[in-house]
Amino acid sequence: MKIIIFVALVIFPSLSFADWKIQKTVDSMTDKITKTAYVLSKDGNRFTLIRKSDQKVWGYLKLKGMNQFKINESLLLRVDKNKPRSISDKMQKKFGISSYEWNPSLMGFLVWHGKSDEGCGFIGQLLNGKKLIIRYHPNKSTYKDIIFNISKNKAAIKGSLGLENSQCK
Repeated sequence: MKIIIFVALVIFPSLSFADWKIQKTVDSMTDKITKTAYVLSKDGNRFTLIRKSDQKVWGYLKLKGMNQFKINESLLLRVDKNKPRSISDKMQKKFGISSYEWNPSLMGFLVWHGKSDEGCGFIGQLLNGKKLIIRYHPNKSTYKDIIFNISKNKAAIKGSLGLENSQCK
């Protein structure tokens, strides 16, 4: 009996991190329904995609527990062997485009303009990828990599962003 319990604890937790999930929320003032797609890393960090009212898509990285980002953190994102993307407040400072939000345990960043007829960019990479790595710096001298298994339930991404099956293949 102890062996069966041990096997269940070793095998089943890894299954729960691998799937994208959809979360629906209802605004208590407007009754507007918002759908987000999210995936958890093995250690409980959360990456979320949300389409905002201007149709742009943002990504949010929420750290679990007491982990924190350094002030004005820049991130590196990489899907599989694609070229890494740098995320920082540079575009916001240079062009005045809202593209970056920071607080100690949650970072938000613009990931896609939201127009599938103009290309899918990073969203296309997520839909076709198996692994997302996000690198952040808890302080100036160190970095941490968060690894997300993004290979399962990609329909959650399309469902939360309102994409048709023919879009962003």
